[in-house]
Amino acid sequence: MVAIFLFIFKNKSFIDILHTYNYVFFSRIFVANKTMVMNDGEQDMRIYCLEGMGALPGVSVETILAQWALDFGLTSIHGPCESMEMMESYWHHWVREDRQSGRYPALYFVVGGHGSVLEVDGYQYDLYELAEAFEGKLTGKRLHFANTKQLVLDEETAQYVLDVTGAQSISGYAHRVPLLSFDLDGLFFALSQEYASVVELTEVLHEKQYAACKLLGFTLYY
Repeated sequence: MVAIFLFIFKNKSFIDILHTYNYVFFSRIFVANKTMVMNDGEQDMRIYCLEGMGALPGVSVETILAQWALDFGLTSIHGPCESMEMMESYWHHWVREDRQSGRYPALYFVVGGHGSVLEVDGYQYDLYELAEAFEGKLTGKRLHFANTKQLVLDEETAQYVLDVTGAQSISGYAHRVPLLSFDLDGLFFALSQEYASVVELTEVLHEKQYAACKLLGFTLYY
């Protein structure tokens, strides 16, 4: 497998194709290792996915979400965003939908960026801005970032966003290579149906996929 990763790094023209094959191959491993049994009393996890178009050329996020529906029974709404204005529009739509139904506990970002900065079509948006825009509107919600964005926050920033928005947690990954995080993202959301406690959820996620969590630098702030 190391040889494959070296090939990816040295032949960038093939990255998009190989990322897709990596997802399909490794998702089979994750599903094969999945041992949970869903019960009637478990939370119905509905994901509101916002994708910054261009963050991941050549990979269909819609296809991945559809695969999660088959593998984990996850329901999702996909919002493709060509600009930050479109993303803000989807954010507000998500808040309205959730207020009416209360069925969208997770907001999933597939965007570029690093640290506390989100990037869509060259425009940078700080998590401080997100917190101010959604002050008190994300109570109990989970914000999760694919590793298309490197999520490394200092304690002050993480606490500010959680306190201002009311979100239950912010999670993502410190590393953007050597694998995309979609496999681990799917398992994270699937386990979210079973575990209300983010501490317990994180522990179980590491028990099931410790190597992947370590490799990608899974991080959760709560």
